[in-house]
Amino acid sequence: MCNEGRNIVKGDTIFVSLTQNGRSKLTFCSREFGSFAELVKGVYQMANGCMGMATMSVRNRTQGWSCRMPLMLVAQQLKPARVNRVYNYHLPQQQELPFAWS
Repeated sequence: MCNEGRNIVKGDTIFVSLTQNGRSKLTFCSREFGSFAELVKGVYQMANGCMGMATMSVRNRTQGWSCRMPLMLVAQQLKPARVNRVYNYHLPQQQELPFAWS
């Protein structure tokens, strides 16, 4: 992690930017985080629609430091969709996949 020797205390003004493939996915400013672990957990929760490698840039305005770190974003677990079963008696070998990917 990029927080070697750098800490976050509740009340510090933290600027966070998350980029993926050169595009900004998330940008915010907060004073609510009490540790670096809380910050990373919050970013994962806010970026729930993103998937793949991303770069998180953090700037602590109060303490005067900044850093960057890579994050691997994982999509939430896909749930199988409800499928209306239509039986085709002319093709008894045909199979139906029970998952709909969205």
